[in-house]
Amino acid sequence: YTIKMEELIVFLCKSRKLLEAREMLLFSLKKDQSIDIDICSSVITDLCKICKVSEAFGLYYELLEKKIQPVNCLEDLRIALEAEGRTKESEFVAKRMLKA
Repeated sequence: YTIKMEELIVFLCKSRKLLEAREMLLFSLKKDQSIDIDICSSVITDLCKICKVSEAFGLYYELLEKKIQPVNCLEDLRIALEAEGRTKESEFVAKRMLKA
């Protein structure tokens, strides 16, 4: 059997298994597989909504390391980081927003 990672990640998101979706995205990045940027943004935004801001920021940072710049999620991520008092990370994201 072959499984398309993007389909699995979308299924996990729809099932509200966001931490598992994040792990699959990180696995895909590690294996240098191409990933739909909208799926990445969606996972980051949804992680912020369920107060998993550290996990969201970690995924965002890994994407940047691979030269992938999700933009649709930046405002949500910045606000969530700010709400948790994570000023340095919030400023880091804000700077990326200006470049996007």
